[in-house]
Amino acid sequence: MAKEQERIDPSGRRVTGIFIDLKSKSLLLTANEETLAMLRLAPEGLVFHAAAYSATEDLQEAHASLPASLTPPQAAAETEKPKAVTLQGKLKSKPREGRPDSRGNLTAWARLAVHEEDRDSAHMYSATFHKHTATIALGLDADAAVTVQGYPHETDDPGSRRMDTLSVINFLDYPGRPPK
Repeated sequence: MAKEQERIDPSGRRVTGIFIDLKSKSLLLTANEETLAMLRLAPEGLVFHAAAYSATEDLQEAHASLPASLTPPQAAAETEKPKAVTLQGKLKSKPREGRPDSRGNLTAWARLAVHEEDRDSAHMYSATFHKHTATIALGLDADAAVTVQGYPHETDDPGSRRMDTLSVINFLDYPGRPPK
């Protein structure tokens, strides 16, 4: 029984707090006003960093004081969400009702030719209109000039016969749009 009660830490400090940051995949161990260690799950594995930070500092300040070799630059890139792009173009087909999305919401689809600055000719997309944009799209005719926001998904195989797709999330301008 005596061996079970021996202190493993020679300094005699006991862990008094455990703080978990799920977003940065890290765990902070504190003893009273001092941080004893930080464990972080990184792409290269589990990283242990023994340090002495003030417990009043928040976890982000502790991360900032870590050596640059322990904070991989790709970790920030993995958490970034792609940004929607704004495109102008013309509908090349009358929008048709599509299959419901995973939540049962109405969708519509049509061919959309958009002008892109780096191309001489129009870029043809198979556009899927989601949520409120589906109702608007179903009211439009072929050759309608539109300005949309969405997420393009280009095929990796240049020899493929499949069209690039565009997930439309917002209409900025379309024929018959009510004035603000």
